[in-house]
Parts: sequence; C-alpha cells; structure tokens
Amino acid sequence: MGLHEVGRGHLDRRWLRGGFPRAWLARSHAAAFEWIESFVEIDLLMTRGRRRIGVEIKRTTAPRVTQSMRSALDDLGLSEIIVVHAGRESYRPADGVRAVAARRLDQDPGLQLRRQTPSASLQ
Repeated sequence: MGLHEVGRGHLDRRWLRGGFPRAWLARSHAAAFEWIESFVEIDLLMTRGRRRIGVEIKRTTAPRVTQSMRSALDDLGLSEIIVVHAGRESYRPADGVRAVAARRLDQDPGLQLRRQTPSASLQ
C-alpha cells in the first residue's frame, strides 16, 4: 500500500503500526503492537561455530523482554539474544537475554568485538 492509497493524513498511523496489514487495520495501537509482537522476528542473526545469537537494537533505555524474544529463543534455536539499548548499564533481564548498553559494547566481555588478526601460522 503506497502513500497515494492511504493519504498523508494516515501516514503517522501507518508508521506507528509498522505498516503490516493486520496491524494497520487494528482498532487501537495496543492491538496493533500485540499483533506485531506475536511474530518471531530478530534484527540480526549471528552464528559463531554452532552457536546462534540474536541481536535486537532498541532505542529505549530500559528494554523489556518481549514474547517475540522468548519465541525467537525457542523457535530459532538461539543460544542467547543480545539487546543493544540506549541506557547506561548492561544487565541480564532474563535467562538467555543480555541487555548491553550501546556505550559499553567495547567493554562487554562476552561480545569480543575487537578485530582479530590472522595468526602467524596462517600467513
């Protein structure tokens, strides 16, 4: 559905509800978000060997664990979900979920974001 089909007056409503057809037709924002959260969706999926790690990026300073995250852990066989957020502290809001403050990404011991150089034996 394009802007010309819904008109400019409905653009904010469509944006807030994610642009999904059933969310668009929901009677309230709460009903739209409930429908959207029922999906197994993750922002980024990384693999490290046999481990599958999901990454969610949230603008909030205190992210909460959603039903979608719980479903992703089970349905996608994730080892954990890392939620990168705008807050100051990193913490574990639930089993299998780690909330990491964006400003602390380089300090989190479990992420190991430092660039690895090839070992001397491979050169």
